[in-house]
Amino acid sequence: MKYKHYAPKGRLQIISGDDEAHVIDYINNEGQKLIKNGHKVGVITPEHAKDSFNLDVVESIGHIDNPTEIGSNLFKILRKMDDAKVDDIFSFDLKEKR
Repeated sequence: MKYKHYAPKGRLQIISGDDEAHVIDYINNEGQKLIKNGHKVGVITPEHAKDSFNLDVVESIGHIDNPTEIGSNLFKILRKMDDAKVDDIFSFDLKEKR
């Protein structure tokens, strides 16, 4: 292979749902379970929801209505998660406006 695609060292889970509040609650609950088991947990979140999380590392990917901003931030944030030695990463399904 000529090119190698970047992948984070931590396990990445993309969480989707019909209700953003339920997605946030799910990520916080599952993240806290992992933290209690000694994992370092991060979340990649839209800007408007960044204060909704109580996990080890919270990174805003940008404004949900700006796909260019989101695209330019993705790999930078994944590398930040690696630098912070995050074991588990959660992210929203950003396909839909909430």
